[in-house]
Order: sequence, then C-alpha cells, then structure tokens
Amino acid sequence: MRFSAVLIALAALALAATVKVTWYYNGKPITYITTLKDYYVLKLCVKENGGSHIAVLTLRGDSINPPKYYQTTLKLSDKESCRTVLVYFKKMPKVGGVDVVVKPNAEGLYVDLNVAGVKLDHVGYLKIVKANEEEAGLYSCLKVSSDLIRTVPGEKITFTIKNDCDVPITLQAKVDMANLPDQTLNQTTVEPGKEVKLVAKVPKFYGVQLVGFLGAGPTAYVRGTYISVGKAVVYYVPNYDFFLYYIKPNLKAQYFVEGKEVKKASEGQEVQGCVYVPNIVPVESVPTLNATLKVVEDLMFAPDKVVAKDTALINSLPFAKCTTFTVEKQWNTRGYKLVLEVKEDVSLFGGKVPLVTTATASPELGVK
Repeated sequence: MRFSAVLIALAALALAATVKVTWYYNGKPITYITTLKDYYVLKLCVKENGGSHIAVLTLRGDSINPPKYYQTTLKLSDKESCRTVLVYFKKMPKVGGVDVVVKPNAEGLYVDLNVAGVKLDHVGYLKIVKANEEEAGLYSCLKVSSDLIRTVPGEKITFTIKNDCDVPITLQAKVDMANLPDQTLNQTTVEPGKEVKLVAKVPKFYGVQLVGFLGAGPTAYVRGTYISVGKAVVYYVPNYDFFLYYIKPNLKAQYFVEGKEVKKASEGQEVQGCVYVPNIVPVESVPTLNATLKVVEDLMFAPDKVVAKDTALINSLPFAKCTTFTVEKQWNTRGYKLVLEVKEDVSLFGGKVPLVTTATASPELGVK
C-alpha cells in the first residue's frame, strides 16, 4: 500500500511540465512598465517545457473585481505562443497588428491559465508603476538589475545598482504587499559612479484571508519586491505565491484501503490518504515549505475534528504526501477530508507575525 503512494509521487515528478509566462518589450523580457510613456506595444508569451497541452488564457487587471481584458485558447509547446498587447494610458494610439488593446485602471496585469484542467492563476504579473516627470531622471541615470526576474515566497534576490547620477542616492528594497502595508527589507546609499549589490529576502508569506467588518475580508499576499528612491519605484520584480495560486486550487486527494483506491470506507478500516498536485506546474524548485497534512473528520452540527496529522516538507513541485488513519463513524460524520496547513512565524512589521493558511484537497472520503 505504501509502495503505491510512492509510485504516485515518483510518476508526478518524472512527468512534470513547467508553464512559463513572459512579457516582452522591444524583444526583451520585462516585469514592469511605467506611466511615463503614453503607451506600450508588448508581447505576451506562454510556453510549456516538458509537455504539450491546450490552455485557456485570460488576461486580467490587478484591481478589486479584476476585469477580464482578453481570453483565448492556445496550444502550448516548448516554443512560445505569443499575442501582441497594446497597453495605453491616455488617448488610444493608432497602432496596427495588435491582438489585444488594454487601457488599464489597475496596479498591474496578470494571466490566469487553465492548462488541461490545471489552474495556474495570477501568473506572468506585469506591474504598472505610476510615475511622474520629476522621477524620469532617475530612470535614465540609475541602473538597476537583479539575478531573478520573478520570485516565490522565502526566496533571496540580489539587486545590482549603479549610480550614474550626480549625487548620492539612497535606495530601499521593499516588498509590495496586497491588502497590507508595504515593508522595507533592506536599504543602501550609492555614491556617484559607484555600483553596489543589495540583497533582500522575500517574506515567507503565503496568501492569508483577512478578517473584515462583515466576516471574511480580502486576501493578503506578496505581489513583488521593488527598489524605491523615496516614493519613486525604479525597479520591480514580481512574486508568485504558489501556495495561494497553484496548490490551493489544484490540491487533490486519493484514498487507499489495502492497496486499492476507494471513494468510501467503512468504520474500523485503516485508510491511507494521499494529497498531490498535478504534474503541470508554474515552477519546479521552491524554498522548503514546512506544512502539516491533517486528516479532518467532517462533522455536522459540530466543529470538525482532527484525527491524524503528519509533517510535510515541500521543496519542489509537483509533490505527493500520504498519511494513515482509521475510520470512526459517528451519527453526524459526513466523511473525512485532507487539509494541508502552513503555520509559521513570518518577519513582518518589524517583528514576528503568526501565519496560518490552509488548502483542502478534493474529493472528500465518504463513510459507508
């Protein structure tokens, strides 16, 4: 029985396909645009390494009730499939040969992908930096680059900053938080003609639903990491919350009794429950995610009950994790569900902030 679960994990890892979304401007990959230009003609490209599937792409704006700007069906392969996107901020320019025209009133643009039934939400984030003419000089004399063009929670990023301005410049590396205040991660002062490296660690913060006045509030998560001079954003690297936008919508469950897969089990039977994510992934290697796999008895008219739990260390996608439990049937037992829980203290707001977020696998195990 345990050997079957191992095979599930190994098969998923062996057949993994990675889907990548990239924005291009003038033939070069970009992660942000500024409102200093009236418009941009961009390429939005998707490729799949290690597979070939049909995908539905939806382009959205990063705002409350995200607008849908465009939707199309793509056949993915290891060659990029691209669409030309015109993004403008004032009067619409006369530009030919474009597939999509967008006048965004949003903090950024992103893509939701459905690849053969697998949801890759919020990928390919393109930040829209609101800038004014007074800040234009910083973009011409301050040269910033990074060793990563996108991050995941818990990852380190190194910025290389060269100051070709005439005065010393003080810069901050900050984290762009959605629905929470931004945080300063590190800072430095660069003298004229000098080059420095600034290292920052993206908080190991996975999307958490906040509590509002009327119950559940918006979800807080890390959008990206950026370099700022005062209030001016001069460089931006998006962050991908793989737990919120990949694991939560795709976490699957399987149940085995004596080595055979079952959908229902009887009282007293020992069950092996396994969680896994599909072998189509947005990224393969991730910083170690310390999680707990919980077996939860789903009860009517009473709080659910945790009947078993096991540690789950996730450092790559896809993954599979199994645990065992014995079925107990009460009068109000609906069934059993598998829940992956992340519980860590995260460095935010100048101290440690407790973080708890969960993903519930489907389907639930029925009880005979």
